[in-house]
Amino acid sequence: MKNSISFLHFLLFLAKTIATPSNVLSHAQAFTDHIRTLSDSGIYTTLTMRGVESYEVTEGVNFENFNMEVELRSPHFKSGKGSEIFDVVVMVDVDGRRSFAIDRFPAMKEEAVEEFWVRKVEGRKERRAELYGKFRELGRAEEEQHELAMINLSEAEAGNFAKMDNTEILYVIDKISQSGGDEKLLKSAKAVLTERYIEGGLRQHDSLGLNRVANDVSEDPVRRRVARKILLNEMR
Repeated sequence: MKNSISFLHFLLFLAKTIATPSNVLSHAQAFTDHIRTLSDSGIYTTLTMRGVESYEVTEGVNFENFNMEVELRSPHFKSGKGSEIFDVVVMVDVDGRRSFAIDRFPAMKEEAVEEFWVRKVEGRKERRAELYGKFRELGRAEEEQHELAMINLSEAEAGNFAKMDNTEILYVIDKISQSGGDEKLLKSAKAVLTERYIEGGLRQHDSLGLNRVANDVSEDPVRRRVARKILLNEMR
């Protein structure tokens, strides 16, 4: 007998769901999604929409009001019931923006609320530990970068810019500029970097174009010198 009553309730629920317009169900689901975010402990995340018991639509000048009886489910209702019905108003303006109102907020079991608070606190501790670990990794990475910079600076002081890529030279330039280091070394580093950029651009030219740059007295002296260097390398 009990099974037959449960099946009858299911059929009634199914009939209501089928009869409820899709836009009403959509607004009811939007309300449910919204209320799930409103508890500090996070217990409202257990709320799900079972269906819409009844609804009425009233129209205003620039909005529509959807007055609904929404049935929500949760295993943690204070009443001990598996679902409860709430009077909900969803106001929808002409641009489709929604505002929500409810007659009462769901009352939940105190022990369940406490359990969710504990979970939230533990989750925050785990996230803090994870962030701390990331900060330590960043710290180690900065130390390694600093050590690399010192090696690069040593190479630069020895005049071995040829062994360094552009990123390393830029890092050395930044370090010397910040520390007010050797101006002569800084000038040399900038000159090497400038020459590399010029060379990269000139390598887009063919031999005729390079010859024109190399022999044009109105050209920048560095561009002329780099053009001649490229041409000599191509002749070897």
